[in-house]
Amino acid sequence: MVNQRFLLIGGLVLAGALTGCQTPRAARIEQHQSLYASLDPLSQRLVRQGMVNLGFTSEVVYLALGQPNEVETRQTPDGEMLVWTYRNYLIGDKTSDVPRFSDIQGVNPFMGTLSVEMVGGVVVAAAVAP
Repeated sequence: MVNQRFLLIGGLVLAGALTGCQTPRAARIEQHQSLYASLDPLSQRLVRQGMVNLGFTSEVVYLALGQPNEVETRQTPDGEMLVWTYRNYLIGDKTSDVPRFSDIQGVNPFMGTLSVEMVGGVVVAAAVAP
């Protein structure tokens, strides 16, 4: 009886620990499974790695990066441009199969401010500045 109770409690603790270790990005992907499933394999991989690509919608950028630190609206000849800014952005993550600066011997990881520019809700440019 004691062993069964111990196994039950141990199993519940383990289950809680496993589900409690979910990253914010994984939680966003889980919340928006249908959007994530509609992406092509490359886009899914980029989203899982916290990266964006030209042509991503604002919803897909949110999946990959979460809420921006700042949102700015600019008027351009092509219309209104939204600029989402993420401070302390590190290119890629430890699970990324995309080469990072930290993968090059003697070079520190590149961390900076990521700016994602969108026109009509679609990414038209993105850049990281120190």
